[in-house]
Amino acid sequence: MDPAKEAFIPGGGYRARRRLKEAWSAWTKSIQEWRKLSSDLKDAAKRKAHMEKRAEARKEEAERQGLLVPEDPKIDWEDLDILGVENVLDVGDGEPLFTHFAYEDWTLLSIQVELHLLLHAFRRDLNDPDRPSFTERDLCFYFNRYFKKTFNLKNFAAQDFSAFAALVRDTIEVKAETSFLEPKLGEETPYTHFLKLVEYSRRERHQRFDAGDETAELKFPRNMPAPPPHAPPKLTKAAEPRSRPSPPTSSQLNRHTSRDVASTERSSRRSPAPVSRRGDSRGTSRHHYGSNGDNHKRAAPSGSDHGYSSSKHARTSSYSGSGYGKESGGGYSSSRRDSGRHYESSGYHRR
Repeated sequence: MDPAKEAFIPGGGYRARRRLKEAWSAWTKSIQEWRKLSSDLKDAAKRKAHMEKRAEARKEEAERQGLLVPEDPKIDWEDLDILGVENVLDVGDGEPLFTHFAYEDWTLLSIQVELHLLLHAFRRDLNDPDRPSFTERDLCFYFNRYFKKTFNLKNFAAQDFSAFAALVRDTIEVKAETSFLEPKLGEETPYTHFLKLVEYSRRERHQRFDAGDETAELKFPRNMPAPPPHAPPKLTKAAEPRSRPSPPTSSQLNRHTSRDVASTERSSRRSPAPVSRRGDSRGTSRHHYGSNGDNHKRAAPSGSDHGYSSSKHARTSSYSGSGYGKESGGGYSSSRRDSGRHYESSGYHRR
């Protein structure tokens, strides 16, 4: 890559950048209005509204001048003086000059105006009499540098640059001495003139095609976006297959097993100890006395002559041990119920 070409900045000065920006904005506005009108006239409802609006405007103009409303002339497109048309939006019968434009005609119009703006802007920016332009080899680079777009000959169904130059021969030419690209039209040429040139070329190709020259027909490839990928159809609730739960893994089984063991240990620590109902002097065994099967009587503590009986109370805890007490040496038992206390020791009761 040439360092000088790489360092080139379009519109080196403020005035040059502003001039190019204004020219590009005016062109963009014009092409959008023309294409919108062409699209509206192809719709029956919009075409009818456009013709009614035009008839009303002509009627008001005639009344203002005190004249009758003139009838629309019959236009013969084969004999129409294209370069002599004053209003490209209405050639006389309400039809615009670009009525018969196809995709190829709009494409040729756009590229010719862009090349025209590019060559004149480059000459102003470089401001070098020895290098007023560039060759076809550098066209792709400068086209992208100015318009941020890619120039490709395949978009115009051209095998080489000579075939492309034949399509735009009304606006640019290749100098045989220097091989530079040169604009044919002045910098201040109105955009409507480019429109007339494209219509003139279209009519000429149409006449050649009618005469039997099939090479006169243009077919440019259209860069259509790729269709979106088709998503698989969604299943309804009735058609959704029932999914079976997957078997647990070994790590999940180990985790659940350890969790169950820990839960069992915590519950055993929280559960109360079994209640001993007046066992032996050590308080570790549970006995039943009486030959008649009465399980409510308990043996009295050793060393005591008094009889012993007790009633059942909720939440009872017993402590027994030898050597506790003055005389009996029997066990000690205490229970709490509401606010009262019940002490039992060697037949002595207190509440």
